[in-house]
Amino acid sequence: MSITAKVVLVGDSRVGKTSILHRITTGDSNFRSIKPTISGNSERIPIEVDGKKVTLDIWDTAGTEAYQSLAPMFARNAQVCLCVFDLNDQASFDSIPGWIQMMEASEDIPYYYIIGNKSDLETKIPQEQLDTYINHSSYRYYQVSALTGYQIDVLFDDIARDVSQNEAATAQKENINLESQPEQNQKGCC
Repeated sequence: MSITAKVVLVGDSRVGKTSILHRITTGDSNFRSIKPTISGNSERIPIEVDGKKVTLDIWDTAGTEAYQSLAPMFARNAQVCLCVFDLNDQASFDSIPGWIQMMEASEDIPYYYIIGNKSDLETKIPQEQLDTYINHSSYRYYQVSALTGYQIDVLFDDIARDVSQNEAATAQKENINLESQPEQNQKGCC
């Protein structure tokens, strides 16, 4: 059984969304050729997890203010939203609730992940503030580094696992029992 899921990356400009996408698709940390995203870009990555083949169709959105309103359009029919912030930029962390609110208002996305990128640098956001926000939300949280690759594979394996488990649960609910007999109407034809 093959599963395909749409994943959308949102967050402020320069938090590393495109670098995360580049790292997971190429395994490369040479970001010199990467240009800022204008509107959106997508890549497909196949992942095998727990014996299931999952294809993640990952959409990278522009974080600049001029293009932020386009993010919900790219999120249409998405199963996963990755809200990315820069661990060294307080403003990008402070904007995460706004990104989530925008996405929740426009789409019914089952999975949200909060991603703190640039863990290879010294974190400027107080750990207590991170812990408080994460503990009071229902979202999964990962600290990653697109530069070193730290936790990138773990993140996307977990996304594939969540999507495949959700797909199995949904398929199980939608099974129809073909052996059951239709109820007979005892009153006659009319």
